[in-house]
Amino acid sequence: MKKYAVGLFCLFCVLGVLACGCHDGGSVGRRGFEQPVEVLRRTITTEPSSLDPQRAGDTTSFEILRDLFEGLTTESPLGEIVGGVAESWSVSSAGTEYVFRLREDARWTNGEHVTAQDFVRALRRAVDPVSASPSCYLLKKIRGAEEIILGKVPSTELGVQVVNDKTLKIFLIKPAPELVNILAHPVAYPRHKSADVKGPNTVSEHIVSNGAYELIYRVPASILKISRNKFYWDASAVSIAKIEYLFVDDLSSQVKRFRANQVDVTSSLSSADLNGSGSDFSRELYLRMQLSLIFAAFNNRSGVFRDSPSLRQALSLVIDREKVVSEILRAGQVPAYGIVPAGITGYAPVRYSWLVDDYSKRVLRARLLYSALGYDNEKALKIRVICPADDTFRLVILSFAAMWRETLGVEVVIDTLEYQAFLEVRKNYSKWDILLHGWNADYSDPATFLEIFRTGDINNDAGFQSSDFDSLLDMAESAASRLDRFRLLRDAEALLLQSYAVVPVYFPVTRRLVKPWVHGGVTSPMDHNYSKYFSIENHK
Repeated sequence: MKKYAVGLFCLFCVLGVLACGCHDGGSVGRRGFEQPVEVLRRTITTEPSSLDPQRAGDTTSFEILRDLFEGLTTESPLGEIVGGVAESWSVSSAGTEYVFRLREDARWTNGEHVTAQDFVRALRRAVDPVSASPSCYLLKKIRGAEEIILGKVPSTELGVQVVNDKTLKIFLIKPAPELVNILAHPVAYPRHKSADVKGPNTVSEHIVSNGAYELIYRVPASILKISRNKFYWDASAVSIAKIEYLFVDDLSSQVKRFRANQVDVTSSLSSADLNGSGSDFSRELYLRMQLSLIFAAFNNRSGVFRDSPSLRQALSLVIDREKVVSEILRAGQVPAYGIVPAGITGYAPVRYSWLVDDYSKRVLRARLLYSALGYDNEKALKIRVICPADDTFRLVILSFAAMWRETLGVEVVIDTLEYQAFLEVRKNYSKWDILLHGWNADYSDPATFLEIFRTGDINNDAGFQSSDFDSLLDMAESAASRLDRFRLLRDAEALLLQSYAVVPVYFPVTRRLVKPWVHGGVTSPMDHNYSKYFSIENHK
């Protein structure tokens, strides 16, 4: 475990130096193009599923919502928690009562003041089962939240209280120092009173928001334009007046548009483009390690993998993660042999015990497990795998299929789906045996990677169920110290790995192309890129 933590730390350092060296922010563009100061053009690869903060559940939606809204707390460019709508807060000696004092000049895009009632309205809605919020679990330490989520009591029982227009109290069932991190998440963004009438997820109607920007124009699967919110409390610090989010689902097309000076910041960069001949991004490439995991989830609810940990283990063993990251992806990704990435202060992630074995030994063990289950060349395992239609995911899943076929003779059918279709199909467990997906940290804590595998969690694609695992998470929540809490979470991670319900594949690296005239877009460890922190230097 130590060698992986040290290795990842070194990689952080190397990539940090590379990112700083690659993007010097010079005053003259490489192609002599004059970029207007007023507009920043960013690409997205998927259409946002929702612009409703309490109902959004994908990274694209979150990225845009972070521009449109602001919570009680927010993040600095480096991911540190700072005051958002709340100018200050205090915590009781027991750690279960928080008092937030809102800024006098915090306003909505229509000029009205943001009030404590706007946050009460939003938080109640987030835990109301009618809203079906995919992130409601983040709020379960607020008094009454869990009972509300389960439909046992009405949302009015949530432990939030308006003291006055500019003071909000939140009551917890137990101490939760991570609350201030969670309140920066879109699920905790305020909700304007008009949203209950008009609905904040409409394309044609104006959305009343309270962030640095407001929505001014949207054509689904094409373009989304936002403009600086003149009523934002810190509007004078927002450098760029307008942001254009351009829908470009193919990463290579993003690169072409970037080269043609039609795009200033790409959402990502494919391995093929990063390593391809003729690529010259010496001044434009950003690389940053990310608190994120790419994993394959077995269908533990039905089909061949249900109640068959040996079969799940066999397929996991023959995935050559080193080959995936070094020969296929080639962008600094770290092979994953555990669920929680390194880099969370104080937590020593768990890794598979067979990590010390070379690949040939793993394959031999997998073949023994596979044949013991009655599979051979004449009776081959046949499975269906789904993943989003993403260039990187497509490369990864094709490599899996080749490894399973060559080592075990498994026959694989692959379905790559447009993201919204993927989100729907993943709920239909008769349509797939394995899916490839990822998880980005909601905040810097191991629990954010483990809680999604709790029994019944909305994000538990694998359908993993273990009362022991759930109990460890429960005990961790009530632990007397951070040391005890992390010990219990390590036990939970070890149990999840032993079940082989999921296959951790790699820990990603954020890679983007950023024009030399764009400044301030330092990628945080969680890959949250607020447009308000960007600036553009006009030049010729």
